[in-house]
Amino acid sequence: MRRLVAIAAASMLGLGALATSGTASPASPAAAAAAAAAADRTTTSRESSGSDADVWIDALAADTGVVAAFTLIAPTSVARSNLLARAIVPAATGCPRLRFTTASGRHRGRPMTLRTPGAATGAAFANIRACEAPLPGRAVTADVGGTTIPARLPKRVDTLALIGDTGCRIKGTNVQDCANDWPLAQNARSIARADPDAILLVGDYFYREGPCPVGDEALCGGSPAPIPGAPFKDTQAGWLEDAIVPMTPMFAAAPLLMLRGNHEACDRGGNGFFLFFDVSPLGADACAPVGGVAPTNITPSWRVDLPVVGGRDLRLVAVDSAYGTDYPTVSPWALTQASEFERAERLASRGPSSTETWMLSHRPVFGLVTDQFSTGPTWTPWGSMDQEAAAEGLLDPYDALVSSHIHVAQAVETPGYPAQLVIGNGGTALDPTTGYAIPAFGPLLDGAGSPISPSYAPYPNATYQWTDVRFGHVIATPAAREGRWVFQQRAPDGTPFATCTLRGRAIGCSS
Repeated sequence: MRRLVAIAAASMLGLGALATSGTASPASPAAAAAAAAAADRTTTSRESSGSDADVWIDALAADTGVVAAFTLIAPTSVARSNLLARAIVPAATGCPRLRFTTASGRHRGRPMTLRTPGAATGAAFANIRACEAPLPGRAVTADVGGTTIPARLPKRVDTLALIGDTGCRIKGTNVQDCANDWPLAQNARSIARADPDAILLVGDYFYREGPCPVGDEALCGGSPAPIPGAPFKDTQAGWLEDAIVPMTPMFAAAPLLMLRGNHEACDRGGNGFFLFFDVSPLGADACAPVGGVAPTNITPSWRVDLPVVGGRDLRLVAVDSAYGTDYPTVSPWALTQASEFERAERLASRGPSSTETWMLSHRPVFGLVTDQFSTGPTWTPWGSMDQEAAAEGLLDPYDALVSSHIHVAQAVETPGYPAQLVIGNGGTALDPTTGYAIPAFGPLLDGAGSPISPSYAPYPNATYQWTDVRFGHVIATPAAREGRWVFQQRAPDGTPFATCTLRGRAIGCSS
Protein backbone atom coordinates (compact mmCIF):
# COMPACT_ATOMS: atom_id res chain seq x y z
CA MET A 1 0.00 0.00 0.00
CA ARG A 2 1.44 3.37 -0.92
CA ARG A 3 2.36 5.77 1.86
CA LEU A 4 0.13 8.80 2.37
CA VAL A 5 2.01 11.76 3.74
CA ALA A 6 0.82 14.46 6.10
CA ILE A 7 0.52 17.68 4.15
CA ALA A 8 -0.78 21.21 4.42
CA ALA A 9 -4.40 21.41 3.34
CA ALA A 10 -7.95 22.58 3.37
CA SER A 11 -8.77 26.14 4.23
CA MET A 12 -12.48 25.94 4.62
CA LEU A 13 -15.08 27.28 2.25
CA GLY A 14 -17.22 30.33 2.85
CA LEU A 15 -20.92 30.71 2.00
CA GLY A 16 -21.95 33.30 -0.60
CA ALA A 17 -22.99 31.17 -3.55
CA LEU A 18 -21.09 28.33 -1.86
CA ALA A 19 -17.87 29.98 -3.05
CA THR A 20 -14.47 29.74 -1.38
CA SER A 21 -13.27 32.42 1.00
CA GLY A 22 -11.20 32.75 4.12
CA THR A 23 -8.64 30.47 5.68
CA ALA A 24 -8.51 27.98 8.52
CA SER A 25 -6.61 28.68 11.69
CA PRO A 26 -3.12 27.20 11.95
CA ALA A 27 -2.84 23.76 13.46
CA SER A 28 -1.97 23.44 17.12
CA PRO A 29 1.22 21.63 18.16
CA ALA A 30 -0.91 18.62 19.12
CA ALA A 31 -2.56 18.53 15.71
CA ALA A 32 0.81 18.89 13.99
CA ALA A 33 2.20 16.02 16.06
CA ALA A 34 -0.82 13.93 15.14
CA ALA A 35 -0.18 14.71 11.47
CA ALA A 36 3.44 13.62 11.73
CA ALA A 37 2.42 10.39 13.47
CA ALA A 38 -0.16 9.82 10.77
CA ALA A 39 2.55 9.76 8.11
CA ASP A 40 4.12 6.84 9.93
CA ARG A 41 0.89 4.84 10.02
CA THR A 42 -0.14 5.28 6.38
CA THR A 43 -2.90 7.73 7.18
CA THR A 44 -2.96 11.49 7.27
CA SER A 45 -4.08 14.39 9.41
CA ARG A 46 -3.68 17.85 7.93
CA GLU A 47 -1.62 20.70 9.20
CA SER A 48 -3.99 23.41 8.04
CA SER A 49 -2.00 26.44 6.88
CA GLY A 50 -4.44 28.23 4.63
CA SER A 51 -4.01 26.17 1.45
CA ASP A 52 -7.09 25.07 -0.45
CA ALA A 53 -8.74 21.66 -0.20
CA ASP A 54 -7.71 20.89 -3.77
CA VAL A 55 -4.06 21.04 -2.68
CA TRP A 56 -4.69 18.22 -0.25
CA ILE A 57 -6.66 16.23 -2.83
CA ASP A 58 -3.96 16.66 -5.46
CA ALA A 59 -1.23 15.67 -3.00
CA LEU A 60 -3.07 12.48 -2.04
CA ALA A 61 -3.40 11.63 -5.73
CA ALA A 62 0.15 12.66 -6.66
CA ASP A 63 1.60 9.15 -6.99
CA THR A 64 -1.19 7.39 -8.88
CA GLY A 65 -3.80 9.98 -9.86
CA VAL A 66 -6.17 8.33 -7.38
CA VAL A 67 -6.98 9.71 -3.91
CA ALA A 68 -8.31 6.33 -2.75
CA ALA A 69 -9.65 3.14 -4.28
CA PHE A 70 -11.65 0.29 -2.79
CA THR A 71 -14.15 -2.45 -3.53
CA LEU A 72 -17.78 -2.21 -2.43
CA ILE A 73 -20.19 -5.09 -1.95
CA ALA A 74 -23.27 -4.26 -4.01
CA PRO A 75 -26.56 -5.88 -5.09
CA THR A 76 -26.52 -7.97 -8.25
CA SER A 77 -28.58 -5.27 -9.98
CA VAL A 78 -25.46 -3.07 -9.74
CA ALA A 79 -22.76 -5.70 -10.25
CA ARG A 80 -23.40 -9.33 -11.21
CA SER A 81 -20.36 -10.34 -9.17
CA ASN A 82 -21.71 -8.37 -6.16
CA LEU A 83 -18.47 -6.34 -6.27
CA LEU A 84 -18.07 -2.76 -7.46
CA ALA A 85 -14.73 -0.99 -7.89
CA ARG A 86 -14.87 2.60 -6.71
CA ALA A 87 -12.14 5.28 -6.93
CA ILE A 88 -11.94 8.83 -5.57
CA VAL A 89 -10.12 11.22 -7.90
CA PRO A 90 -9.42 14.95 -8.28
CA ALA A 91 -12.17 16.70 -10.23
CA ALA A 92 -9.71 17.91 -12.84
CA THR A 93 -8.72 14.38 -13.86
CA GLY A 94 -10.71 11.80 -15.77
CA CYS A 95 -11.56 8.35 -14.54
CA PRO A 96 -8.76 5.77 -14.59
CA ARG A 97 -9.28 2.31 -16.03
CA LEU A 98 -10.09 -0.66 -13.88
CA ARG A 99 -7.45 -3.28 -14.64
CA PHE A 100 -7.74 -6.92 -13.67
CA THR A 101 -6.23 -10.32 -14.33
CA THR A 102 -8.07 -13.59 -14.81
CA ALA A 103 -7.21 -17.07 -13.56
CA SER A 104 -5.46 -17.77 -16.87
CA GLY A 105 -3.14 -14.83 -16.23
CA ARG A 106 -4.63 -12.61 -18.91
CA HIS A 107 -4.66 -8.87 -18.29
CA ARG A 108 -7.89 -7.04 -18.97
CA GLY A 109 -9.27 -3.57 -18.48
CA ARG A 110 -12.52 -1.68 -18.58
CA PRO A 111 -13.47 2.00 -18.32
CA MET A 112 -14.90 3.46 -15.14
CA THR A 113 -18.00 5.66 -15.01
CA LEU A 114 -17.80 9.13 -13.48
CA ARG A 115 -19.87 9.91 -10.39
CA THR A 116 -20.53 13.62 -9.90
CA PRO A 117 -21.89 15.40 -6.82
CA GLY A 118 -25.01 17.49 -7.24
CA ALA A 119 -24.35 20.96 -8.63
CA ALA A 120 -26.21 22.48 -5.67
CA THR A 121 -23.41 21.36 -3.34
CA GLY A 122 -21.27 24.07 -4.91
CA ALA A 123 -17.73 24.44 -3.61
CA ALA A 124 -18.22 21.83 -0.89
CA PHE A 125 -17.35 19.03 -3.35
CA ALA A 126 -16.00 21.09 -6.25
CA ASN A 127 -12.55 19.50 -6.34
CA ILE A 128 -13.37 15.82 -6.01
CA ARG A 129 -15.18 13.11 -7.96
CA ALA A 130 -15.67 9.36 -7.84
CA CYS A 131 -15.47 6.68 -10.51
CA GLU A 132 -16.87 3.16 -10.59
CA ALA A 133 -17.00 -0.06 -12.57
CA PRO A 134 -18.39 -3.51 -11.73
CA LEU A 135 -15.74 -6.12 -11.12
CA PRO A 136 -16.11 -9.15 -13.39
CA GLY A 137 -16.63 -12.48 -11.70
CA ARG A 138 -13.55 -13.90 -13.42
CA ALA A 139 -11.15 -11.33 -11.87
CA VAL A 140 -8.49 -12.67 -9.51
CA THR A 141 -6.49 -9.43 -9.06
CA ALA A 142 -7.50 -5.83 -9.70
CA ASP A 143 -6.13 -2.31 -9.50
CA VAL A 144 -7.23 1.23 -10.23
CA GLY A 145 -4.51 3.65 -11.28
CA GLY A 146 -1.92 1.33 -9.78
CA THR A 147 -3.73 1.09 -6.44
CA THR A 148 -4.53 -2.56 -5.70
CA ILE A 149 -8.08 -3.32 -4.62
CA PRO A 150 -9.77 -6.57 -3.57
CA ALA A 151 -10.86 -8.42 -6.71
CA ARG A 152 -13.20 -11.05 -5.33
CA LEU A 153 -14.74 -12.70 -2.32
CA PRO A 154 -13.38 -16.11 -1.39
CA LYS A 155 -15.37 -19.18 -2.30
CA ARG A 156 -15.89 -19.78 1.40
CA VAL A 157 -15.96 -16.92 3.92
CA ASP A 158 -14.42 -17.65 7.32
CA THR A 159 -13.77 -14.16 8.78
CA LEU A 160 -15.85 -10.98 8.83
CA ALA A 161 -14.92 -7.63 10.38
CA LEU A 162 -17.64 -5.34 11.75
CA ILE A 163 -17.41 -1.69 12.79
CA GLY A 164 -19.71 1.33 13.18
CA ASP A 165 -19.87 4.94 14.44
CA THR A 166 -16.35 5.81 13.43
CA GLY A 167 -16.06 9.59 12.98
CA CYS A 168 -14.63 12.19 15.39
CA ARG A 169 -17.36 14.29 17.00
CA ILE A 170 -17.15 18.07 16.61
CA LYS A 171 -20.55 19.66 17.16
CA GLY A 172 -20.98 22.90 19.05
CA THR A 173 -19.15 22.60 22.35
CA ASN A 174 -19.28 18.79 22.21
CA VAL A 175 -15.74 18.14 21.05
CA GLN A 176 -13.84 14.86 20.98
CA ASP A 177 -10.05 14.74 21.23
CA CYS A 178 -9.45 14.02 17.55
CA ALA A 179 -5.69 14.32 18.02
CA ASN A 180 -5.24 11.77 20.81
CA ASP A 181 -8.45 9.86 21.53
CA TRP A 182 -9.92 8.95 18.16
CA PRO A 183 -8.97 5.36 17.27
CA LEU A 184 -10.45 4.91 13.79
CA ALA A 185 -7.06 4.67 12.05
CA GLN A 186 -5.85 2.16 14.64
CA ASN A 187 -9.04 0.11 14.27
CA ALA A 188 -8.58 0.16 10.49
CA ARG A 189 -5.02 -1.12 10.74
CA SER A 190 -6.04 -3.89 13.15
CA ILE A 191 -8.91 -4.95 10.91
CA ALA A 192 -6.53 -5.11 7.95
CA ARG A 193 -4.11 -7.28 9.95
CA ALA A 194 -6.96 -9.66 10.79
CA ASP A 195 -7.26 -10.37 7.03
CA PRO A 196 -11.08 -10.54 6.89
CA ASP A 197 -12.95 -11.79 3.84
CA ALA A 198 -15.38 -8.85 4.04
CA ILE A 199 -15.82 -5.76 6.22
CA LEU A 200 -19.31 -4.67 7.33
CA LEU A 201 -19.65 -0.98 8.22
CA VAL A 202 -23.04 -0.02 9.64
CA GLY A 203 -23.04 3.76 9.47
CA ASP A 204 -22.16 7.10 11.07
CA TYR A 205 -18.83 8.02 9.55
CA PHE A 206 -19.17 11.81 9.39
CA TYR A 207 -19.09 13.68 12.69
CA ARG A 208 -17.32 16.95 11.91
CA GLU A 209 -20.51 19.00 11.98
CA GLY A 210 -19.01 22.25 13.23
CA PRO A 211 -15.80 24.23 13.37
CA CYS A 212 -13.29 23.49 16.08
CA PRO A 213 -14.29 25.86 18.93
CA VAL A 214 -11.87 28.56 20.01
CA GLY A 215 -9.90 27.21 22.94
CA ASP A 216 -10.15 23.58 21.79
CA GLU A 217 -7.35 23.73 19.23
CA ALA A 218 -5.38 21.06 21.08
CA LEU A 219 -8.29 18.66 20.42
CA CYS A 220 -9.34 19.56 16.91
CA GLY A 221 -7.30 22.49 15.62
CA GLY A 222 -7.48 22.84 11.85
CA SER A 223 -10.33 20.35 11.46
CA PRO A 224 -12.35 20.97 8.27
CA ALA A 225 -15.49 22.93 9.07
CA PRO A 226 -18.88 22.99 7.33
CA ILE A 227 -19.80 25.84 5.01
CA PRO A 228 -21.66 28.41 7.12
CA GLY A 229 -25.32 28.58 6.16
CA ALA A 230 -25.31 25.55 3.86
CA PRO A 231 -28.23 23.08 4.28
CA PHE A 232 -25.76 20.26 4.95
CA LYS A 233 -22.66 19.75 7.09
CA ASP A 234 -20.19 17.82 4.97
CA THR A 235 -17.39 18.88 2.65
CA GLN A 236 -14.75 17.10 0.60
CA ALA A 237 -12.05 17.88 3.19
CA GLY A 238 -14.30 16.81 6.03
CA TRP A 239 -14.84 13.38 4.47
CA LEU A 240 -11.14 12.95 3.77
CA GLU A 241 -10.31 13.76 7.37
CA ASP A 242 -13.13 11.88 9.09
CA ALA A 243 -13.33 8.71 7.00
CA ILE A 244 -11.45 8.20 3.75
CA VAL A 245 -7.87 8.70 4.88
CA PRO A 246 -8.04 6.93 8.26
CA MET A 247 -9.97 4.03 6.71
CA THR A 248 -7.36 3.50 3.98
CA PRO A 249 -5.80 0.34 5.53
CA MET A 250 -9.18 -1.39 5.23
CA PHE A 251 -9.56 -0.50 1.56
CA ALA A 252 -6.87 -2.92 0.42
CA ALA A 253 -7.84 -5.61 2.95
CA ALA A 254 -11.31 -6.74 1.83
CA PRO A 255 -14.53 -5.67 0.09
CA LEU A 256 -16.65 -3.23 2.09
CA LEU A 257 -20.38 -3.47 2.73
CA MET A 258 -21.33 0.07 3.79
CA LEU A 259 -24.64 1.34 5.16
CA ARG A 260 -25.37 4.94 5.97
CA GLY A 261 -26.37 6.11 9.42
CA ASN A 262 -28.25 9.15 10.66
CA HIS A 263 -25.02 11.15 10.33
CA GLU A 264 -25.25 10.48 6.59
CA ALA A 265 -28.75 11.93 6.33
CA CYS A 266 -28.89 14.54 3.59
CA ASP A 267 -28.83 17.51 5.96
CA ARG A 268 -25.67 16.18 7.60
CA GLY A 269 -23.08 14.02 5.80
CA GLY A 270 -25.18 12.56 3.00
CA ASN A 271 -23.54 14.28 0.04
CA GLY A 272 -20.19 12.61 0.64
CA PHE A 273 -21.72 9.24 1.43
CA PHE A 274 -23.71 9.10 -1.81
CA LEU A 275 -20.74 10.31 -3.84
CA PHE A 276 -18.15 7.95 -2.36
CA PHE A 277 -19.80 4.90 -0.80
CA ASP A 278 -23.45 4.39 -1.73
CA VAL A 279 -24.43 1.51 -4.05
CA SER A 280 -28.15 2.26 -4.36
CA PRO A 281 -30.00 3.39 -7.49
CA LEU A 282 -30.50 6.88 -6.00
CA GLY A 283 -27.23 8.14 -7.51
CA ALA A 284 -24.26 10.25 -6.44
CA ASP A 285 -26.30 13.45 -6.24
CA ALA A 286 -29.14 12.02 -4.13
CA CYS A 287 -28.52 14.46 -1.25
CA ALA A 288 -27.93 17.62 -3.27
CA PRO A 289 -30.14 20.46 -1.96
CA VAL A 290 -33.29 21.31 -3.87
CA GLY A 291 -34.37 24.92 -3.56
CA GLY A 292 -31.85 25.37 -0.76
CA VAL A 293 -33.26 22.47 1.25
CA ALA A 294 -31.65 19.08 1.80
CA PRO A 295 -33.96 16.27 0.63
CA THR A 296 -35.17 13.37 2.75
CA ASN A 297 -34.88 9.96 1.14
CA ILE A 298 -34.50 6.27 1.85
CA THR A 299 -32.48 3.76 -0.14
CA PRO A 300 -34.09 0.45 -1.15
CA SER A 301 -33.30 -2.56 1.00
CA TRP A 302 -30.99 -5.07 -0.68
CA ARG A 303 -29.23 -8.35 0.02
CA VAL A 304 -26.10 -10.34 -0.66
CA ASP A 305 -25.37 -14.02 0.00
CA LEU A 306 -21.97 -15.04 1.31
CA PRO A 307 -20.94 -18.70 1.14
CA VAL A 308 -19.51 -19.75 4.50
CA VAL A 309 -17.01 -22.48 5.38
CA GLY A 310 -18.63 -25.82 6.06
CA GLY A 311 -21.08 -25.59 3.18
CA ARG A 312 -23.26 -22.96 4.87
CA ASP A 313 -24.35 -19.62 3.53
CA LEU A 314 -25.04 -16.29 5.18
CA ARG A 315 -27.61 -13.90 3.76
CA LEU A 316 -27.06 -10.24 4.66
CA VAL A 317 -30.03 -7.90 4.20
CA ALA A 318 -29.26 -4.17 4.36
CA VAL A 319 -31.93 -1.71 5.56
CA ASP A 320 -31.45 2.06 5.44
CA SER A 321 -32.37 3.67 8.79
CA ALA A 322 -30.80 7.12 8.38
CA TYR A 323 -34.04 8.88 9.33
CA GLY A 324 -36.57 8.54 12.12
CA THR A 325 -36.88 9.36 15.79
CA ASP A 326 -35.23 7.51 18.65
CA TYR A 327 -37.61 8.62 21.41
CA PRO A 328 -39.97 9.69 22.98
CA THR A 329 -42.63 8.98 20.33
CA VAL A 330 -43.20 7.10 17.09
CA SER A 331 -43.13 9.56 14.19
CA PRO A 332 -44.85 9.39 10.77
CA TRP A 333 -41.51 8.28 9.32
CA ALA A 334 -42.20 4.82 10.75
CA LEU A 335 -44.62 4.18 7.86
CA THR A 336 -41.93 4.99 5.29
CA GLN A 337 -39.45 2.90 7.20
CA ALA A 338 -41.90 -0.01 7.36
CA SER A 339 -41.99 -0.21 3.57
CA GLU A 340 -38.27 -0.99 3.57
CA PHE A 341 -38.64 -3.56 6.36
CA GLU A 342 -41.33 -5.19 4.21
CA ARG A 343 -38.99 -5.22 1.21
CA ALA A 344 -36.25 -6.62 3.44
CA GLU A 345 -38.52 -9.40 4.70
CA ARG A 346 -39.17 -10.48 1.11
CA LEU A 347 -35.46 -10.39 0.34
CA ALA A 348 -34.73 -12.44 3.45
CA SER A 349 -37.11 -15.26 2.52
CA ARG A 350 -35.17 -18.50 2.43
CA GLY A 351 -35.55 -21.84 0.74
CA PRO A 352 -35.44 -25.17 2.60
CA SER A 353 -31.68 -25.50 2.06
CA SER A 354 -30.84 -22.00 3.28
CA THR A 355 -29.15 -21.36 6.60
CA GLU A 356 -28.45 -18.06 8.38
CA THR A 357 -29.76 -14.54 7.77
CA TRP A 358 -28.69 -11.28 9.40
CA MET A 359 -30.33 -7.88 9.00
CA LEU A 360 -27.94 -4.94 8.90
CA SER A 361 -29.24 -1.49 9.84
CA HIS A 362 -27.67 1.52 11.47
CA ARG A 363 -30.30 2.05 14.16
CA PRO A 364 -30.94 -1.01 16.31
CA VAL A 365 -34.42 -2.40 16.84
CA PHE A 366 -33.53 -3.61 20.34
CA GLY A 367 -30.88 -1.23 21.61
CA LEU A 368 -30.53 0.03 25.19
CA VAL A 369 -29.20 3.49 25.92
CA THR A 370 -27.92 4.42 29.36
CA ASP A 371 -30.44 5.56 31.95
CA GLN A 372 -28.10 8.51 32.54
CA PHE A 373 -29.86 10.04 29.52
CA SER A 374 -33.21 9.85 31.34
CA THR A 375 -35.47 12.86 30.81
CA GLY A 376 -38.36 12.04 33.15
CA PRO A 377 -40.47 9.30 34.75
CA THR A 378 -41.99 8.10 31.46
CA TRP A 379 -38.67 8.02 29.62
CA THR A 380 -37.51 4.63 28.35
CA PRO A 381 -33.98 3.45 27.52
CA TRP A 382 -35.31 1.56 24.49
CA GLY A 383 -34.19 3.79 21.63
CA SER A 384 -35.00 3.96 17.91
CA MET A 385 -38.76 3.84 18.36
CA ASP A 386 -39.48 4.36 14.67
CA GLN A 387 -37.39 1.23 13.98
CA GLU A 388 -39.24 -0.75 16.63
CA ALA A 389 -42.58 0.30 15.16
CA ALA A 390 -41.59 -0.17 11.51
CA ALA A 391 -40.14 -3.63 12.13
CA GLU A 392 -43.24 -4.95 13.88
CA GLY A 393 -44.15 -8.38 12.50
CA LEU A 394 -41.29 -8.29 9.97
CA LEU A 395 -38.35 -9.83 11.85
CA ASP A 396 -39.17 -13.52 11.58
CA PRO A 397 -36.60 -14.38 8.86
CA TYR A 398 -33.58 -13.17 10.83
CA ASP A 399 -31.20 -14.85 13.23
CA ALA A 400 -29.40 -11.65 14.18
CA LEU A 401 -29.76 -7.88 13.86
CA VAL A 402 -26.45 -6.02 13.44
CA SER A 403 -26.44 -2.27 14.09
CA SER A 404 -24.51 0.55 15.73
CA HIS A 405 -25.91 4.06 16.60
CA ILE A 406 -25.48 3.59 20.37
CA HIS A 407 -21.83 4.26 21.18
CA VAL A 408 -21.11 1.01 23.00
CA ALA A 409 -20.55 -2.67 22.34
CA GLN A 410 -23.80 -4.44 23.23
CA ALA A 411 -25.83 -7.62 22.84
CA VAL A 412 -29.54 -7.93 23.63
CA GLU A 413 -31.80 -10.98 23.57
CA THR A 414 -35.58 -10.59 23.35
CA PRO A 415 -37.82 -13.70 23.53
CA GLY A 416 -39.11 -14.74 20.11
CA TYR A 417 -36.93 -12.27 18.21
CA PRO A 418 -33.47 -12.20 16.60
CA ALA A 419 -30.46 -11.45 18.73
CA GLN A 420 -29.40 -7.80 18.56
CA LEU A 421 -25.69 -6.93 18.26
CA VAL A 422 -24.66 -3.27 18.60
CA ILE A 423 -21.18 -2.22 17.46
CA GLY A 424 -21.22 1.56 17.89
CA ASN A 425 -17.73 1.84 19.38
CA GLY A 426 -15.60 2.30 16.26
CA GLY A 427 -14.20 5.74 17.08
CA THR A 428 -16.90 8.24 18.01
CA ALA A 429 -16.88 9.52 21.60
CA LEU A 430 -18.32 6.75 23.76
CA ASP A 431 -21.49 6.84 25.86
CA PRO A 432 -21.38 6.63 29.68
CA THR A 433 -20.03 3.38 31.12
CA THR A 434 -22.99 2.58 33.42
CA GLY A 435 -26.78 2.50 33.34
CA TYR A 436 -27.61 -0.34 30.91
CA ALA A 437 -29.66 -2.67 33.10
CA ILE A 438 -32.74 -4.24 31.51
CA PRO A 439 -35.64 -1.86 32.28
CA ALA A 440 -38.96 -2.89 33.77
CA PHE A 441 -40.74 -2.67 30.41
CA GLY A 442 -39.96 -3.77 26.86
CA PRO A 443 -39.69 -1.74 23.64
CA LEU A 444 -42.62 0.53 22.68
CA LEU A 445 -43.58 0.88 26.35
CA ASP A 446 -42.59 3.97 28.30
CA GLY A 447 -41.12 4.07 31.78
CA ALA A 448 -44.59 3.90 33.34
CA GLY A 449 -45.50 0.77 31.36
CA SER A 450 -47.85 2.57 28.97
CA PRO A 451 -47.78 2.02 25.19
CA ILE A 452 -45.75 4.60 23.28
CA SER A 453 -48.31 4.53 20.45
CA PRO A 454 -51.78 2.99 20.19
CA SER A 455 -50.96 1.96 16.61
CA TYR A 456 -48.18 -0.47 17.56
CA ALA A 457 -48.09 -3.41 19.94
CA PRO A 458 -45.29 -3.40 22.53
CA TYR A 459 -42.55 -6.05 22.39
CA PRO A 460 -41.80 -8.43 25.25
CA ASN A 461 -39.08 -7.30 27.60
CA ALA A 462 -35.52 -8.45 27.02
CA THR A 463 -34.21 -11.40 29.01
CA TYR A 464 -30.53 -10.67 28.46
CA GLN A 465 -28.25 -7.72 27.85
CA TRP A 466 -24.50 -7.27 27.85
CA THR A 467 -22.82 -3.90 27.40
CA ASP A 468 -19.15 -2.95 27.34
CA VAL A 469 -18.12 0.66 26.81
CA ARG A 470 -14.71 0.85 25.17
CA PHE A 471 -13.45 1.54 21.68
CA GLY A 472 -13.04 -1.34 19.25
CA HIS A 473 -14.38 -3.50 16.48
CA VAL A 474 -15.62 -7.07 15.99
CA ILE A 475 -14.06 -10.03 14.20
CA ALA A 476 -16.74 -12.64 13.47
CA THR A 477 -16.05 -16.28 12.61
CA PRO A 478 -18.51 -19.13 12.00
CA ALA A 479 -18.46 -21.85 14.65
CA ALA A 480 -18.45 -25.51 13.67
CA ARG A 481 -22.19 -26.00 14.02
CA GLU A 482 -24.65 -24.41 11.62
CA GLY A 483 -26.25 -21.24 12.94
CA ARG A 484 -23.42 -20.49 15.36
CA TRP A 485 -21.00 -17.57 15.16
CA VAL A 486 -18.32 -16.18 17.44
CA PHE A 487 -18.07 -12.38 17.64
CA GLN A 488 -14.73 -11.46 19.16
CA GLN A 489 -14.75 -7.93 20.54
CA ARG A 490 -11.34 -6.37 19.96
CA ALA A 491 -9.74 -3.16 21.14
CA PRO A 492 -8.35 -0.78 18.50
CA ASP A 493 -4.93 -2.42 18.73
CA GLY A 494 -6.50 -5.81 18.00
CA THR A 495 -6.39 -7.15 21.56
CA PRO A 496 -9.54 -9.20 22.37
CA PHE A 497 -11.55 -7.92 25.34
CA ALA A 498 -14.76 -9.99 25.12
CA THR A 499 -16.43 -12.77 23.16
CA CYS A 500 -20.07 -13.02 22.12
CA THR A 501 -21.50 -16.28 20.80
CA LEU A 502 -24.56 -16.48 18.57
CA ARG A 503 -26.50 -19.76 18.71
CA GLY A 504 -29.47 -19.52 16.39
CA ARG A 505 -31.27 -16.46 17.80
CA ALA A 506 -29.66 -16.64 21.23
CA ILE A 507 -26.61 -14.59 22.13
CA GLY A 508 -24.32 -14.49 25.14
CA CYS A 509 -21.15 -12.53 25.88
CA SER A 510 -18.29 -12.85 28.33
CA SER A 511 -15.56 -10.32 29.05
